[in-house]
Amino acid sequence: MSTVSTQLTERFGRNFSLRNVRRMMQFSEQFPDFSEIQPFCTKLSWSHCVELLPLRTKEAKFFYANLVCSQRTSKHQGIT
Repeated sequence: MSTVSTQLTERFGRNFSLRNVRRMMQFSEQFPDFSEIQPFCTKLSWSHCVELLPLRTKEAKFFYANLVCSQRTSKHQGIT
């Protein structure tokens, strides 16, 4: 995976650190059906997507995603 990270960084820039590539893989494993998450893709930042990863259930992930989208909350503001 570190080779892929290096190749992506060389080709596309600094956002493909090994840590980010691992998170991208984890995200794709947790959401194998892109149609489930597609409605949120243009509304969630990468930081928000990373926040979804440790949540245990899909219901919790979708609840958080809906909440962020409806409140347009930044990761740094937190959820009120």
